[in-house]
Amino acid sequence: MKIIPNLKRTFELMCKRNFLLLSLLLVLPMTWGVALNNQVQAQDGDIQIGYVDPQAILSKMPEMKAVQQRLQNFAQRKQEEMAEKEAEFRKKVEQFEQQSAVMSEEAKKKHQKQLGELNVKLQEFQSQ
Repeated sequence: MKIIPNLKRTFELMCKRNFLLLSLLLVLPMTWGVALNNQVQAQDGDIQIGYVDPQAILSKMPEMKAVQQRLQNFAQRKQEEMAEKEAEFRKKVEQFEQQSAVMSEEAKKKHQKQLGELNVKLQEFQSQ
């Protein structure tokens, strides 16, 4: 099934987006501070260059753990919702197959159209 890879990809993209936002929030002020500090130090002739590892900082932040937990909860909810939708679709297909022998051609076409629309919605949900 494509559910798990799609959810994994969504989770990874959300982690990257959140990581970038947190990085900007942390690194940008530090960069300004370093730039201003270097400007002052350059006037004194004593230049120092520092290194910041944003990954190490973010991994130690309690907020990052909360973000990761929220993303995992979101992925789990979406996976459960997808399983429910698939079960509902399978149930409707089985009902149609059982009842199709006694249905008129018009009723069959109507149910097939409904199943097709439901399948399209299911695939759209799966690709989100």
